[in-house]
Amino acid sequence: MRLVSLDPYEFGVLAFGATPTGILAIGLAPVGVIAIGVVPRGVVAVASGAGAGVFSFSAGLSAGVYSRAVGVSFGFNAGAVGSFFRILPERPVRPPVVRLTVSLESILESHDEGWVEVKVDEAGQLLSRRGSRLDAVIPSHLQRKVRRLRGKNAHALLRAREAEPKASGYRAPARGTLQVRCRAIEPDVSRPPARESFKYWGKLAAKLALFAVIALVAGYSVFEQAMFTTMTRQAEVRWPARVTKSEGIDVAPGASCEVKALLHSDGETRMHLGVSIQCGALELFENKSMGDCRVREAAATPQADRFTYQVRCSQKGTPGTKKQTARKGLALDTFPAEGSARVALPGSRPWNVELSVQSLSDPLLGPPLGNVNHRRPPGFEKEVKRRGRISQIRGGGTLAVGDECTARILPVWTKSNCSVRVECGGKVVYGHDYFGDSVCTVLEGKVTKARDENLEKAPEMEVDLVGGKVVIQQDFFGVEIALQDEDG
Repeated sequence: MRLVSLDPYEFGVLAFGATPTGILAIGLAPVGVIAIGVVPRGVVAVASGAGAGVFSFSAGLSAGVYSRAVGVSFGFNAGAVGSFFRILPERPVRPPVVRLTVSLESILESHDEGWVEVKVDEAGQLLSRRGSRLDAVIPSHLQRKVRRLRGKNAHALLRAREAEPKASGYRAPARGTLQVRCRAIEPDVSRPPARESFKYWGKLAAKLALFAVIALVAGYSVFEQAMFTTMTRQAEVRWPARVTKSEGIDVAPGASCEVKALLHSDGETRMHLGVSIQCGALELFENKSMGDCRVREAAATPQADRFTYQVRCSQKGTPGTKKQTARKGLALDTFPAEGSARVALPGSRPWNVELSVQSLSDPLLGPPLGNVNHRRPPGFEKEVKRRGRISQIRGGGTLAVGDECTARILPVWTKSNCSVRVECGGKVVYGHDYFGDSVCTVLEGKVTKARDENLEKAPEMEVDLVGGKVVIQQDFFGVEIALQDEDG
């Protein structure tokens, strides 16, 4: 962890930038223990726009357990110069005995009892609401309850009776003296009103749901940003591309382009990437945070000091509106042997561009982005290509005996040492998404056999170069190919 970080993917004690992450993060959309910015998220969030946190302070929209705003505030303890919404609003609710309240004077005049509005002072004595002290006798069983109400308003059940002298003598009170005795006391409490009503529970459920949505959105963004900070490995990967079709935009077919991806990785399996496509001076596409992507990494040399990448990404395009600009759509796929990309802009002035893209990226010097420590040397250097014809087939649809086929075997430096792709009659019969990972038997630098050992997720496949045949078996499909002797 750095003292000062300017990289959104690196955690720091002090973090600055557009989306910084740190203990104290300051920027446009910071995430931190203390986050200060336009849209901050953190334990303590101070915002000039919208803030979310345990403690949130904002000049716009604020959401938190303790929330204060000049604008709109949401929270369990919320306040605002504007509008605020407390999750559990409180107001004083008087006890049911309030309807029986009488004045102290009427009790004294009638020598009777009744409920009287009182206040308990700090000494635990009863006062009238006007502040005069009531010389009332408080029984021992009520004294503890009265002490808990010090400084608060309450209703007391007072009884006025003539004092009964306990003994004769000079100090005995004269008969006829009134004595006030407290028989019960009920506090004026603050609590959510009308707990038993359907209206209350409906409002409470709506507010809790709203708060949960705010917390979920803020929490997810905090979690997502925190996940990014663990992605300490990064690389800029490039694929050569060429325009094959162009409509509605000034890009000629045949123009050279470049697909570029900025990859961030945690060194294991998680990757995050941004994609851009440049054709000369024209930027066809750019998105620094692609959500729907898959990445494949493989060593490009026996020494495993260079690596190549394949990607598959998609983004749905949306037409523009008065309130929102149009978003370009992208379909990028370099998993097949012939990669492709399509960029389109829907709307009133639509355009689209189709490109052919190199399957494997240009080799990148340096350590792998993912966990490829399980790599193994392939044992051979060049691609093996053999042609043949179908000799037997089961459930092949339009394929038939005698159709031409091609089997290609490439060296790779992953947990499998080779990749295989088989095509017959212009159709891929094995290795649909990309070259299927296989295990090759190699003798003196030459491949003799290739077999797919992952029988749970792939069809059974075996290429026997010595015996001159290929066998592929699935539940509803099977084919056997007789290979020719020449090596392409």
